[in-house]
Amino acid sequence: MKRTTFIILTVVIMALVGIYVRAGADRTDPPQTNGPATPASHDINGAHADCLNCHENITASHDERFGEGSYSDCLSCHQQE
Repeated sequence: MKRTTFIILTVVIMALVGIYVRAGADRTDPPQTNGPATPASHDINGAHADCLNCHENITASHDERFGEGSYSDCLSCHQQE
């Protein structure tokens, strides 16, 4: 086999392997580990201890982003300012 043919064949095989590897790579955004801070507009104890009483509309967006789950412990991701 001529050297030119060998080089062209090698480059083509390397390109195909690169495309194969890139296509299989997981390029999704990593899940957010910490949410934005909870504003200190109200106390998080007492009457405001159950966030979902007022903020129940977050479950659909959280299910979509993180998968179905129980979001009753908001402060595990959202620290108060």
